Amino acid sequence: MMEREGEEQIQYLEQYLGALLIIIGVEPMMGFLGTIVGLIRAFMAWEQLGSNITVSALAAGIYQAMITTAAGLLVAIPAYILYHLIVGNIKNHAQEMTYYSNELIDILAKSKEGVVR
Repeated sequence: MMEREGEEQIQYLEQYLGALLIIIGVEPMMGFLGTIVGLIRAFMAWEQLGSNITVSALAAGIYQAMITTAAGLLVAIPAYILYHLIVGNIKNHAQEMTYYSNELIDILAKSKEGVVR
């Protein structure tokens, strides 16, 4: 019974980790998608202006590319750190539950033998 309850508690603690993993995985890809869109904009401007291209004509697309990459990483990096902190906490709780359940079993076993007063 204790083992089953421990597993249920661990499942409860892990219930939102899947969503956090999705954010960690998808957010950098969204940033990279923005990077590609920004570079496409820059190259389209270059294509339209041909030899009359200026840095300012390319700047909007390059700026978009850089901002979206940074935004994706600004979300994903803290989420990645948070995920590992949560997983570490859950592991610590699981180890504590195992330790204390083993202690309880030992006490009950000694009590059954008549050792505990």
